[in-house]
Amino acid sequence: MELIRKTLDAYYNSPKITDFIICCIVGFWSDKYANKIVSQIDTTILFNIYSYMISTSISLAGFLLAALTIIITIRSNLKAKQIHEVDNVLDLILATSNYLMVVSAFKNAIIEYISISITLFVVWALNSIITSEQHFSITITSILIISLVTIRSLYVLFSILSKDDKN
Repeated sequence: MELIRKTLDAYYNSPKITDFIICCIVGFWSDKYANKIVSQIDTTILFNIYSYMISTSISLAGFLLAALTIIITIRSNLKAKQIHEVDNVLDLILATSNYLMVVSAFKNAIIEYISISITLFVVWALNSIITSEQHFSITITSILIISLVTIRSLYVLFSILSKDDKN
């Protein structure tokens, strides 16, 4: 259990770098095996997936933006209270240095979602000059980034909620 906690701490301290390294490894793997896999997949399917991934990224960024707005609003209400006047664990989390970690995690996730949306839109627009193998690699890498960011954000959100439930 300690190893998992240390691994997660390292991941949350530099998520963009870790995501980049993981995506490079998966991108290299998907490039290596793309010829075998792409021959069995219709390229239009990969191309159509882009619009779904763009929509998903924008929707998830909007969700996190709403969550971040709520957290900032709660935080501004807590500034009027002293730390010993805090009513529940959620307020305590937002009144301490954990607030910066939560805001940073959500802010970075929003930036990654918007970045992947813009990248996918550019790739979608430049469809005619991109090979099937490149479409496959971009699709796999984009799905991986969206998944990693979503899991990371949900982990932070559920960690906050689970601490509040224990109260």
